[in-house]
Amino acid sequence: MERNKREELLSRLPFWGDLSPMQKQRSIDASRIIEFKKGTPVHNCCCGQGECLGLLLIQTGSVRTFILSQEGREVTIFRLFAGDVCLFSASCVIKQITFDTHIVAEEDTTALIFSAGMLADLIRENLAVERYIYTSAVERFSEVMQVFQNLLFMSLEQRIANFLREESNRTKSSEIRLTHEQVAKHTGSAREAVTRTLKGFAEEGVVELKRGKIVITDPDALSDICG
Repeated sequence: MERNKREELLSRLPFWGDLSPMQKQRSIDASRIIEFKKGTPVHNCCCGQGECLGLLLIQTGSVRTFILSQEGREVTIFRLFAGDVCLFSASCVIKQITFDTHIVAEEDTTALIFSAGMLADLIRENLAVERYIYTSAVERFSEVMQVFQNLLFMSLEQRIANFLREESNRTKSSEIRLTHEQVAKHTGSAREAVTRTLKGFAEEGVVELKRGKIVITDPDALSDICG
């Protein structure tokens, strides 16, 4: 039963149709389904030398990938949801990943792990796999660069407003069920600064602050802050 589930999940990978029958069988054998409780570390990598988990395919839930500043502040570089694939957990295969990354489950999460060894074999054996891995890596690095551009060139108010708008669009809800601490981690800010900024938004009628959530009350004003 689980083998069938593994095959079904693997079939969602764009390169699955380009694999030979033997490669598909080996891939199924080299994968496993694992569950992570909310807040559980999924992967830690130090300078490309840490644990090499393998390619991660999210089935349910979500994970957050972040880096740590010297002061210990977390900066989210991207988040992954159901159907998304994480390459940073296969850092030993993708040598271009040379900086510290950490991945944690944002909520109870189920994921398929495709072993790093098998992934490395497929990259050597199959051009379609190699092309997919490196194209995906470039796209992901583009997202990371966007995060750093936002940190460098956008004000704290703009970063928070952009995050709230994006989260609202993603969840299709005006209620953002996140704490100020969580918003701080997603925007690379200090919790105190986020709280101060959100209180300012609330005084202007842009949001309403409730326990454990932020309600967007004026989407147009929020968009104006985004710039």
